[in-house]
Amino acid sequence: MRTLHTRLPDALRRPARRRRIAAALVAAWAGTLAGLLTLPASGGAATLQARSAAEFRDSVGVQTHFPFTGYPYDAASTEQLAGMLKTVGIRHLRDDLCFNTEQACARVRTRLAAMRDALGPGAPKVDLLAGYTREIASAPARAGRDADIERALTAATTSPLAPMLAGLEPVNEPDLKGSAGWETTTLADDATFRRLLAEPRFAALRQLPVLSPAIGHPQNTAALFASGWTRARADAGNFHPYPPAWGGPENGLLTPCSGKTDALGCAKALGQGAPIATETGYSTSGNAFSTNWVSERAQGIYLPRLLLENFRAGVSRTYLYELVDLKPLRAAAVDGYGLWRSKAVGSTFVPDAPKPAALALARMNATIGDLGARASTGQLEVSLTSGGRELGDAAIRRVLLRRADGSYVLALWQPQAVWNNTVFRQAERTVPATAVDVNIGGGRWTIRASRPSANDATTNLGRSVQSVNVRVGADVTLLDLRSARATAGRRHAR
Repeated sequence: MRTLHTRLPDALRRPARRRRIAAALVAAWAGTLAGLLTLPASGGAATLQARSAAEFRDSVGVQTHFPFTGYPYDAASTEQLAGMLKTVGIRHLRDDLCFNTEQACARVRTRLAAMRDALGPGAPKVDLLAGYTREIASAPARAGRDADIERALTAATTSPLAPMLAGLEPVNEPDLKGSAGWETTTLADDATFRRLLAEPRFAALRQLPVLSPAIGHPQNTAALFASGWTRARADAGNFHPYPPAWGGPENGLLTPCSGKTDALGCAKALGQGAPIATETGYSTSGNAFSTNWVSERAQGIYLPRLLLENFRAGVSRTYLYELVDLKPLRAAAVDGYGLWRSKAVGSTFVPDAPKPAALALARMNATIGDLGARASTGQLEVSLTSGGRELGDAAIRRVLLRRADGSYVLALWQPQAVWNNTVFRQAERTVPATAVDVNIGGGRWTIRASRPSANDATTNLGRSVQSVNVRVGADVTLLDLRSARATAGRRHAR
């Protein structure tokens, strides 16, 4: 989790380590802003800033629901769920610290902790962003909420979960449960959290980053500010930029918030530093009467785009909702956000086969690589043309990533919808591919292309070249760029 310094009272202030991390992340945020700008260069090319491939891989997380009894997370073995994380190459989980009976919660926490080594020996450890209180409607009384927070923080400081925690998250979507005075309840939660954190028994938690509450409808953010919330209360703003089913992932960050401010802008204001999307995704569960779902094919095309788009816009981490479908039924969208399907076995739901989205993410993350590697940034002169005409960002989105070994990955896609969600007329949309001439400065390159949402195939586009022609559709095309000089050196060394 990316951490930014918060101006907390002296009793709650983090040690110097946090300030050093903060300085590094401020620099990273500046790099994010620079990455959104292109500087004109000769011949129609533009300087495209390369973000770190390692940082991109670190920006991807996924939601789980281990406390839900009778559902896939409860029924599946730790090995089965760990295999899913390893397949897609994700090491960040989001869940809560459990508010059931202590006996039930002990089992949940033990199972969550067992996921820490899910990626295998020598691989980065799996960590957990943990919610420390229940939603307002499920525990409205102040005394009960205070007890929940104290119980959760106690669990956060003890074995087996303490070594796994990467951050703490307050109440989830407080504005969506029809609770009058949700703003004051949210601020009272924060006051209890701060009071407890000042106690010596919770001193170890002061090094963990703290998120803002995630407002369900961005336009309600103003009400929270009006009640006294300030960005100094959180290390990172928190939001749920679910894209509309009728549009591509690029629309999710643009949901109107207040005046001319969009959802991303409001999330930035909720905390200090780069915001975090703790929920987002596409459901594949619905029927002819509903409009809030997409096909499995569309989900497999959209999710790689969603992660890349959020990253390029400066979202420091995106937690996909979620790892496994809660139910195999098609009655409600909430049942079908998973990367894996579920199935019924008796009265229990268990994981089933992976959806195309899981396979697409597995291929994309494997191609990009660098999970746990050191950060490496740079820049290249890149131009995209078609028929001699320059292609702007509205026609072809682009994200340039640099690996620790100096090689690059250029992700390209058309920001177009591939699913029609009209009632009784739900159907796939065909987006014709555009033949794009990609010109790359900085020397000559060995270039390979792949389309992770389509298949495992990789195409050699050329060795020692500066330009290639590639067809780019609504799914992500990855161009693997390796210096021809370095590639030749490796061949000679063999």
